[in-house]
Amino acid sequence: MPNKGYKKASRAVPRKKETLGPSSPLKQILLALTLVPLIAGGVLILLWAFDVELWEPPDTQLTVAVLFIFLSFAASNLIQRNWLPAVGWFLLMLADAVLLSQLRGPTQMIAIGIGIAALLLFAVEIFHRLRSRTHTH
Repeated sequence: MPNKGYKKASRAVPRKKETLGPSSPLKQILLALTLVPLIAGGVLILLWAFDVELWEPPDTQLTVAVLFIFLSFAASNLIQRNWLPAVGWFLLMLADAVLLSQLRGPTQMIAIGIGIAALLLFAVEIFHRLRSRTHTH
C-alpha cells in the first residue's frame, strides 16, 4: 500500500521557447505574404508558356510576371533589412516597368541603364558578403 503522505518530487522540465528565432511573428507573416506576388508571377509565366493570353500583346504578360517576381524579391529583402539587394530588386522592377510602358529606343536605353545600376548594387553586395566571409574564417 502506497504511503499517502509521500509526494513524489517532480522535476521542472524546461520548455523550449516557441519562437521562430530572432524574428517576430509579424515579420514571418510579412515574409510569407511576399510569396503572393512570386506565385502570381509564376502563374503568369506558366499561362504565357501555354499560350493563354491575359493581355495584348502576349509579351506584356511576361513583363508583368517579371514585375511581380521582382516586387516579391524587393519586399522580402526590405523586410529582412537587406538594403542593397532591396534597392537592386526595386531598380530592376523599375527597369521592367519602364520597358512595360514603352518598348522604343530611348526608353529601352533608360531601362538598360537602370538595370545596369541594379546589377552594380548586387555586385557590391556580393563583394561585401564574400569579403566578410574571408575575414571571419
